[in-house]
Amino acid sequence: MTTAPTSGLRRPRVNVSFIRRNVLFLGLIALIVIFQTMNGSFLSVGNIRGILLDLSILIIVSVPAALLLIAGFVDFSVGSVIGISGVTAGLMLNNAHVPTGVAVATALGVALLVGVVNGLLVNMLGFSPIIVTFGTLALVGGIALGIGAIPTVGYPESFQNIGGAQVLGVPVPVIIAAIVFVVGVLIVWKLPVGRHIYAIGSNREAAYLSALRVRTVPFVLYLLTALAAGLGGIITAARLNTASSSTGTGFELTLLTAILLGGVSFFGGSGTLFGVIVGVLFLGVLQNGLVILGAPSAVQQSATGVVLVFAAALNFLAERSR
Repeated sequence: MTTAPTSGLRRPRVNVSFIRRNVLFLGLIALIVIFQTMNGSFLSVGNIRGILLDLSILIIVSVPAALLLIAGFVDFSVGSVIGISGVTAGLMLNNAHVPTGVAVATALGVALLVGVVNGLLVNMLGFSPIIVTFGTLALVGGIALGIGAIPTVGYPESFQNIGGAQVLGVPVPVIIAAIVFVVGVLIVWKLPVGRHIYAIGSNREAAYLSALRVRTVPFVLYLLTALAAGLGGIITAARLNTASSSTGTGFELTLLTAILLGGVSFFGGSGTLFGVIVGVLFLGVLQNGLVILGAPSAVQQSATGVVLVFAAALNFLAERSR
């Protein structure tokens, strides 16, 4: 008894590896389809512009923070840096009545000082990055609360334009976020320091024996992360036309969720900025969709928590596979 040839009847194979590598991107597409189906205005130009504007601060800070985590370090102080930079700029404008440029420079200087403290304690003295940055989170948050107990309101138009102006219909914060992302990608792809970041995160001792600057590179990344958070605080204050010490409360958890969700290992050495952007967009689409559907605040907060656990699970599975 003969059997018919089966070469033309083979079942199509599911590319499991492709699905595993792109599960977050596929999930993002599924979210968009679901929300658009439930609310036809989800993909409107106005809503997309709103999503990108809301995510601009997260993108700006996530680029250097992701590179820092790839190098094997973490910064939990970014929320307080956002708060104190906005408060500083507001006080300089309303109380000291200085020009916008001076207020912005002072706020960025305060943020940079926090980065210097983090970098020195972690990289030069060898303290735990988690303990140090949680400590500066509390310290800087307390200082911000002390100097900005009463929120400042009402700033010059030149300052408000930082957060509210548009260029060809694109909000300025979105343009700044795009520039920061492109610069981050160029650093990783085109400069030797990009390879050094991954090498330090993969094996710090081997990187040291290879004469890489295992202290300088993370130190600079701490400075850049603090500066990005300071810029985020300035943009937030300019956009809202008010500054409060509580502005960045909880931002560090949202930031970590986006970075882990994007595939960056919490232990360093792996991850891409493109993956981080997908993680940021996933969070933004989820939160925006829930708001449009009228979900209670408790549901929105719980959803973010579920996503954080999901991100941790993905991180764990990725580490096991490696």
